[in-house]
Amino acid sequence: MTLPPGPRMPTFLQGMGWWNRPTAWMERCRARYGRRFTIRLPGQPPFVMISEPDELKQIFKARPMCFIPARARASSSRSSGPIP
Repeated sequence: MTLPPGPRMPTFLQGMGWWNRPTAWMERCRARYGRRFTIRLPGQPPFVMISEPDELKQIFKARPMCFIPARARASSSRSSGPIP
């Protein structure tokens, strides 16, 4: 699975944009990369940012199993029961 495009600047600079002016930085990212984009902050996994209300509603209505990473799904298929 590939993540949506996002800024290619180093994570430190992305963190500075987020820290100093988060709203302005996010608006610039949305204008450049679209309604869905990925940001990378220092010491954190990538964040996929979604800015469309209808897409957010779909996420909150999705079943929890939709959010298990592929590696966890692969190992759970070998288990004897459901994931709690």
